[in-house]
Amino acid sequence: MKIDEAKHLLATNMKTARKQLKISQEVLANKVGIHRTYIGGIEQEKRNTSLQNFYIIKTQIIFKKTNFWGSPQSTTLGIRPLDRTPV
Repeated sequence: MKIDEAKHLLATNMKTARKQLKISQEVLANKVGIHRTYIGGIEQEKRNTSLQNFYIIKTQIIFKKTNFWGSPQSTTLGIRPLDRTPV
């Protein structure tokens, strides 16, 4: 998988999950502890997220599908409470 493909899948899946939860970028940002403009940059494919931020976002959004890199239609169950325990 090329970097551009990975960025696109991350952006699409994150935006789809957020919309299914019916929350704004700001609400998601507050839930995961990342700035709103950073969330927007990821969704617009303008940001290269760090592995740490990817992990934080991925672990806070609960997917029915275990493969985050799967189809953008992955159905979301909800958002976990923020856990800032060091990884």
